[in-house]
Amino acid sequence: MKKLIGEHQVQHVKSLLRKTPVHSKPLSWFQRKVYEWDPNFKFPNRIIGTSIITLIGLYTMTLADYSLSNVAFDRLESWKNTLNHLVISCNQTGALGPMIPQLEEFIYVARKAWLATTIFASLNSVGYTFHVLACYRKHMKRLWRGQKGFLPEKFHNPRSAVSVASITRYSGWQIAFTLWGYLIVHFVHFLFALLFVYLLVLPIQHGRIVSMLTNIGIILLTISLVISLVVLQVVLVQIFFLQEKMSPTDKEKPLALNNTKAFHCFNYFFFFYNVVMGIGNCILRLLCSMVVGTWLVSRIDRTIMQRGYESMDCR
Repeated sequence: MKKLIGEHQVQHVKSLLRKTPVHSKPLSWFQRKVYEWDPNFKFPNRIIGTSIITLIGLYTMTLADYSLSNVAFDRLESWKNTLNHLVISCNQTGALGPMIPQLEEFIYVARKAWLATTIFASLNSVGYTFHVLACYRKHMKRLWRGQKGFLPEKFHNPRSAVSVASITRYSGWQIAFTLWGYLIVHFVHFLFALLFVYLLVLPIQHGRIVSMLTNIGIILLTISLVISLVVLQVVLVQIFFLQEKMSPTDKEKPLALNNTKAFHCFNYFFFFYNVVMGIGNCILRLLCSMVVGTWLVSRIDRTIMQRGYESMDCR
């Protein structure tokens, strides 16, 4: 006769019924910040097999990525040398002459940046694989306690056929999303590494520190002005355009306007500034959503769609 529950589940129930915990020692930093081992929880073989195959796939893809990138950069080096010989043989000092050192510098920077980001992207994907295991244990314990608040409302009571079909799809989708996520995250890391080198490292090496600091100062000054004006609007509204507290014990003023005509003038005065700031905020919002969506593309336990549109994130 097949047992309905496992031995680890029996031990888990016994630990819940005990008045005093078995382990009274204080938790270590790793247990508090990273992962706390639970001897009464056992991962299913399907989850363990999925994680192992994912790690093997990541290892294979990392080796293939490293090998193909070396071939691609060697091919670029040969094309650069051919172009250099062509420029020298033709004694050309026009537009192609100054491009050779820049192309050589770009190939060198791109090769080093791609290699460095390969390591970070691999570690990121491996970390996600173990993080999925931790999230699985956390979610299962919540479901054992009857807590379903972390699930989207539409999927609190899904149909049986949908649930079983999701089980059959999970392993394949988890492996595929992790591998594709590695490639996408690697490319994004590579772009950020190029920006870092060309905006900070190369100007310092080439002696353009003053111009670099000037550009950074302009950017920081612009950001500080935007933030200060936003804070100024909040402070002015708090002081002049909200009614006084109805009770001395209230923490904040009520949501009721005072000096309505002055508030309309205040609103018109900041209208054009808010239009300009809205354009920048729109671009920043799109960039942030792209970056966050890129980093979470391999996390199929977390939707990348905003609240209310979770069902469009097909699982």
